[in-house]
Amino acid sequence: MVQITSPRPGEGTTTTSTNLAVACARAGQRVVLVDCDLRRPRIHSFFGLPNDKGFTTSMVGASFDEVAQKVDGEPNLAIVSSGPIPPDPSELLSARTASAFIKLVAAEVDLVVIDSPPVLVVADPPIVSRMVDGVILVASAKQTERRQASDAADQLAQIDAPVIGTVLNAYDLDSGS
Repeated sequence: MVQITSPRPGEGTTTTSTNLAVACARAGQRVVLVDCDLRRPRIHSFFGLPNDKGFTTSMVGASFDEVAQKVDGEPNLAIVSSGPIPPDPSELLSARTASAFIKLVAAEVDLVVIDSPPVLVVADPPIVSRMVDGVILVASAKQTERRQASDAADQLAQIDAPVIGTVLNAYDLDSGS
């Protein structure tokens, strides 16, 4: 299980999550992409899927089979959109049912990719990091300030989040900086 997060909004976590999930599925792994950004969910829109059911509805009893959506042309990929936005996302993510659902999904597939909101904005990413095997921190060369990237990495280190790497988006090799 891997979580994708960033320091601030708009740095490419959803794009990175989606690309990682699709690439691994095309390589033959059975992959589930879960949208745990319960504030500004976007995974469903990337695939043109509805968001009327998903992760949040699984917390009130919906099964994986009821919330998982297939993607045309991607037989090894299933999407669990966020579902309806809850009044308190951090509380919902902290519930035992959230980690139980993620563990249940992980037991059935080769890889679970979790898209989550930014570390420096809300309390949700540290909560999600306790459910995963690894965290990937995404930054944008054009927008992330070094201090923001450092603060996000420090915050994850303080809670012993299993950071396994970083992704730098929007880097221009010709810019030289």
